[in-house]
Amino acid sequence: MKSIVRIQSVLIASVPILTAACSTIGERGESIRPIVAEDISVAEVWGVETRVVSVRHLYLTSALNEASIEEATQNGVTTIVDLRSPQEAKWDERAAAEARSIAYHNVPVSRNGGSFDSVTFNNISDIIDKHRSGKILIHCSSGQRAAAWFAAHLADDHGMSTEQSIALAKKVGLESERIESRVRNYLAE
Repeated sequence: MKSIVRIQSVLIASVPILTAACSTIGERGESIRPIVAEDISVAEVWGVETRVVSVRHLYLTSALNEASIEEATQNGVTTIVDLRSPQEAKWDERAAAEARSIAYHNVPVSRNGGSFDSVTFNNISDIIDKHRSGKILIHCSSGQRAAAWFAAHLADDHGMSTEQSIALAKKVGLESERIESRVRNYLAE
């Protein structure tokens, strides 16, 4: 009888450890240390006016220019994910990135709508997974769609609640109430 009680005690005592271990496994099955506010850097200015916030190996920002791509190169960025539609681009960012041996991906995220597209956000996450061994810069025109993807990433891939993911997305620059509303709609689907 004492053996059964001891086994039950060990099993009950193990539940919090197992729960903690499971909470660090992402949707794609990889081990993930939870992202916390301390992982988010204070914004830096790259180039002329590009405000960049880093979270581990991710950099989130608004539109790039030649000087900010040069600074990205100096900071070891190996991949750029541009969330703007081709019509939003005012110069050949792909050529500037590729001239510096930086992989360039354009995955347009709509500026409008009631929610975000899960297929698009999953495509972005797949690119991040593929290039995870390097530093990745994610941007749009204003930084709002980049911050929106980050919120969705925290919820989808890190298991955070809507409130937790939006709070951290605000730390990387989510300011638009309209974009926040779209993120909330996306996470509620």
